[in-house]
Amino acid sequence: MPVVVSIQGILSVYELLDARGVDASLLLSLSPGLFVRGAGVLLGHAALRRNAERERRILRHSHYVIGRTRFDADVIHVINPRATYYHCDEPLRPEFRTAIWQHDRSEPHAVLSLSGGYARKGLGTLLRAIAILREGSIPQIRLRLAGLASGKSEERRAVVREIRRLHLEASVTGLERLGPADLVRELLRARVFALPTHADNSPNSLAEAMVVGTPCVASAVGGIPSLARDGVEALLVQDGDPYALAGAVARLLEDTPLACRLSRYARTAAMDRHDPSKVRDSLMGIYRAILAGEGFEGAPKGR
Repeated sequence: MPVVVSIQGILSVYELLDARGVDASLLLSLSPGLFVRGAGVLLGHAALRRNAERERRILRHSHYVIGRTRFDADVIHVINPRATYYHCDEPLRPEFRTAIWQHDRSEPHAVLSLSGGYARKGLGTLLRAIAILREGSIPQIRLRLAGLASGKSEERRAVVREIRRLHLEASVTGLERLGPADLVRELLRARVFALPTHADNSPNSLAEAMVVGTPCVASAVGGIPSLARDGVEALLVQDGDPYALAGAVARLLEDTPLACRLSRYARTAAMDRHDPSKVRDSLMGIYRAILAGEGFEGAPKGR
């Protein structure tokens, strides 16, 4: 029976870029106790390295691969030029398709982001961008950081430490991990969704924000330019640059026509890309092509 590997992220790239967002706040938050108990950021990176090597071994022996972006197609071709690559998007949770962002119902100066993965997701860059705006042209700016779970994880401690260092206690609100309905409400509330990641392939958080229509700012890394064109469906910036990120956020907060235009184009593109029936038909077409190519008689026809 033929086997097809479906790509979500690319660990081999994440391993290389995992340290781009390491800063003093994260280093000062490392816990010897967690390390002794076999947990924490350092051991997590070691596990990522092992998993990246395992990923490359799997991909080198894979005949068929399903991906979502130009980025993952290029990486797969480098790792295994003999593999047959198929493009197939993914459906999203239905709650996001029925919600529609409206500028006049969103909260002025409100920015939403997710807190999972302090280093790779660029949270230090985001917090520095918020500090730049608060001290400059938008002192009223507010960041709502979803997924900042209670507890004593090193990454949560790094976020709290960086907030204190930048004196952002009054400007940042930490939220628990949100379910789909709560996340939809936050996307409708925000004027901007920010994803300052250092490495990503097809982040669901960006796709969900685009489907809702919340104006987005994201790093121009990995597969993100395949999901959103700069100046058309989102504003894309250099990762790790808090000034570029701050400038793009400010443009969307201050330029209502731009924000509304990006919102419309993003929702239109994302609704089409993540349409469940189109994804189903595409996936079934891939399976039929693989089975036919392998010479399996009785390969399923139609839907």
